[in-house]
Amino acid sequence: MKILGFEIKFPWSFKRDQRKAPRVRTFEDLYVDFWSSANSVRGTGEGRDVSTGGVQFFSDRKLPPGTSVELTLRIPPGILDVQQIQTHAQVLRCQKGFREKQHRVACAFQGIDETTFQRLATLVVWLKEREQKYLFFRYNSGQ
Repeated sequence: MKILGFEIKFPWSFKRDQRKAPRVRTFEDLYVDFWSSANSVRGTGEGRDVSTGGVQFFSDRKLPPGTSVELTLRIPPGILDVQQIQTHAQVLRCQKGFREKQHRVACAFQGIDETTFQRLATLVVWLKEREQKYLFFRYNSGQ
């Protein structure tokens, strides 16, 4: 609701978080290779965040919502027993924010097996732990 040009939101008007799994920021530790046979689109993007249910990444290419894509998640060595996770996904949204040069592509994983799920869960835990350590040392180092 807008009153005199100011937007007012009431507690019952907030959108509920519809995520099925908690996400974590990647901070330049995840690169995503993607390709879609339906649109003949291929590219590489930098990961923004990841969960066991999906991934969001930046891309120079626009991918229409509903597009089926094959993804290869490239992660740094030493985190998992592999450096790549291959999976199938569906594009949920692709948008370009104000003053952004790249599209933000959000994908939901489709039909992942138990091994892939466990690898994704391990990656998410590692990223969360690293984020906590980074924030702890970043903001407590001046004392």
